[in-house]
Amino acid sequence: MNIWLRILTAFLFGMLVGASIMLFRIGPDFEKIISENSRLQNSNEELNRELSELREQNKKRQQKKDVVEDVIILIAGKEKDPNPLELEVQKKARKDVEWLIGQPVSSVVELHEGIHTVFKNRSYEINDKKVIVQLKTLIISEKMYLYLELDIENS
Repeated sequence: MNIWLRILTAFLFGMLVGASIMLFRIGPDFEKIISENSRLQNSNEELNRELSELREQNKKRQQKKDVVEDVIILIAGKEKDPNPLELEVQKKARKDVEWLIGQPVSSVVELHEGIHTVFKNRSYEINDKKVIVQLKTLIISEKMYLYLELDIENS
């Protein structure tokens, strides 16, 4: 029995010496791996937070994107420096379609024929002049563009 005790003691001592050598040999690498793992976990958590914020912003943008935000009235052929008469026509035409702001783009698309009807031979009295307005082009998106053609008649 004495011999078995010596063999067991030698075996346990060998295990302790081997484990100690391995610990000294791979210990620093193990510490580097643990710190790298911790850094990557923190980075992953930060990226997940950023991803969730971006998803929320995207949802808000999608909801916001689906409505008409502004109606822009332009006079066909006169995109730059409109005269006072044209400015007045733009103001009055904008009042006629201002109710479209805030409406879903999909419902405005369905109403496009009605918008054309509103401006079919529409006339405004401005400074003793009769201005006949016709809608030439209609672009429906977040910013809705109406290109109007004017025919001015003197009274």
